[in-house]
Amino acid sequence: MPREPDSVEVLNSQILSHLKSFARSESFLPRLISTFEEHGRSSLSEMEEAFASGDREALGRIAHRFKGSCLNIGAGALAERLRDLEEACRGSEPVVSSDMRELFALTCKKLHDFS
Repeated sequence: MPREPDSVEVLNSQILSHLKSFARSESFLPRLISTFEEHGRSSLSEMEEAFASGDREALGRIAHRFKGSCLNIGAGALAERLRDLEEACRGSEPVVSSDMRELFALTCKKLHDFS
């Protein structure tokens, strides 16, 4: 089981509640979560490919794009981890693989629990 991050909430329920309040149908939030999951799985695969090939620029670009999706849905801890990765890609420090997939899975579980 993934370890929950200490510094930031895995999921900001206020953001999700706000999104839910604007929904015109009961299916809005489940569809939004499904889209987030699909985009997340694709982004993680792309990041793994960029990491494996040593393409720091692509890795940073993908992390930036995915971070925006995380912020929009309230996935604070994952957004923070992606921000750190994005910054590492711009610097001279080595980019280290992390437990991003585990944090993504935990985030998705909490999203489904919320909905």
